[in-house]
Amino acid sequence: MAAVFGTPIAEIREKMIMIKEAMVRCVLKEEELSLPKLEALAPETVLTCQRFIQYHLAACISAIGQSVQGTFGRSYEDVFTGEEFVSWLINVGLAEDRTDAVEYGSKLVLGRVMEHIDKRRSFYDRSYLYCFARDIPASVARSRSINDSSDEIRDEFHVTRNTRSMPDWF
Repeated sequence: MAAVFGTPIAEIREKMIMIKEAMVRCVLKEEELSLPKLEALAPETVLTCQRFIQYHLAACISAIGQSVQGTFGRSYEDVFTGEEFVSWLINVGLAEDRTDAVEYGSKLVLGRVMEHIDKRRSFYDRSYLYCFARDIPASVARSRSINDSSDEIRDEFHVTRNTRSMPDWF
């Protein structure tokens, strides 16, 4: 195993990523993600999540889901940027403007329907990468069948539109 001054390269890489993320949060004044308990979600948030899962998830994955080659050999499937999601919401009429769309995306993050790829950020209209959660909580999905169908939808509509590299700052 390769090492620098006795420290494994994988460990150095992990620490460098943590430092870079801390610097980005500091510069952008972002907080670590802290999600409330599912029972504490506002009924409006739960309803937004349920409707998105039932009526819009498949179309969204089909329209903006991409495969991305990340830094250090990571690869991600069916991911999209916050900017792409915001534009999609506006284009399909689910949001009137970008501020409205950020509120919508934030509800999906709170409801554990959507998440930042490292599960450390809330929703932002920026080039951060997001994906839809593989395990949507049953208390957010109306029934177990909706939760199960989201996996089927994701598999059925898996689209590799463009393969692109992750931004260097990530």
